[in-house]
Amino acid sequence: MRQAFRNLTYGAFRVPDQGVPASVPAAIDQAALASFEGTYTFTSFSSRDKQEPFGGVGVRIEMQNGFLKVVSPIQDGPAARAGVVANDIITHVDDVATQGMTFGQALEKLRGPVDTTVRLKIARGQEAPIELTIVRAGVRLAGADLQVSVKDGKVQIEASGAPVLDFENGAPITVVPMSTNEFFVDGRDHTRLAFERDAAGKATRLVLNPGPWQITGHRIN
Repeated sequence: MRQAFRNLTYGAFRVPDQGVPASVPAAIDQAALASFEGTYTFTSFSSRDKQEPFGGVGVRIEMQNGFLKVVSPIQDGPAARAGVVANDIITHVDDVATQGMTFGQALEKLRGPVDTTVRLKIARGQEAPIELTIVRAGVRLAGADLQVSVKDGKVQIEASGAPVLDFENGAPITVVPMSTNEFFVDGRDHTRLAFERDAAGKATRLVLNPGPWQITGHRIN
């Protein structure tokens, strides 16, 4: 079973698909690439990482053959307490059918302000459809790190401790440059990344999916 962060509606890391950029810039200066190397830790949301309070139902989900499937509920999360189990198919969210939705659209339907309710209709094997009303819980993140390194003139990123979107333990991913400090993953989640520098030009933060739902990791070495 995967741990923590991939497709996690608590953290809401993922944003609706933005697609792959039509073009990317030429190779970045090697000294500039080397300045990004280090470990960036993601421990909690800061005020600048969200525009308003929001929560989630606490499930890891994926789109499978057009259906919204529960990979696993988060232990002690709202969905788990309501009885949601792995392999459940969420057919409706607030009476809206999920079949045909993009992953991002489904995720946006599941998350919302803390303490608000969301109605789920679930298909489970041969059982009759199950209808649940779940109260969204606040965002709480355990620790996760991203290791940034440079190999053969390219930036590679690997998760340490827990998967984060496209990044997993033991599976370094080469990211594609969009600008001198912005990159994306040409993969399932199309994760976008932006390195932020301090006044001295040192990379100190790594932002995942910059925008209203971004999350910021702080460099620890």
